[in-house]
Amino acid sequence: KRVALSPDDADALVDLGGALYPVKAWERLGAVGERLRALAPARPEGPLWIALSAGYVAPDDALPAALDAAREAVRLRPDGYGAHRTLGRLHVRQRRW
Repeated sequence: KRVALSPDDADALVDLGGALYPVKAWERLGAVGERLRALAPARPEGPLWIALSAGYVAPDDALPAALDAAREAVRLRPDGYGAHRTLGRLHVRQRRW
């Protein structure tokens, strides 16, 4: 509801993404990540959610873009466990270890 009232509120999108992650709504989480990245490019959650979503639902040919998003999330938050974990999962999915 908060996002509907304020679609350009980055904090509302972060809250929405936080609610979508535990229920595994991957496609919607990716869309929220895209919107967040456009609104607040300095926030790591946007690229993280894009990468995380792609890791679960994207076809293999979309994985390079997902890897780029995960690397962006790591760059924005170098100490962020979630970004590093997602990057690692994408490497495993591509059998790059």
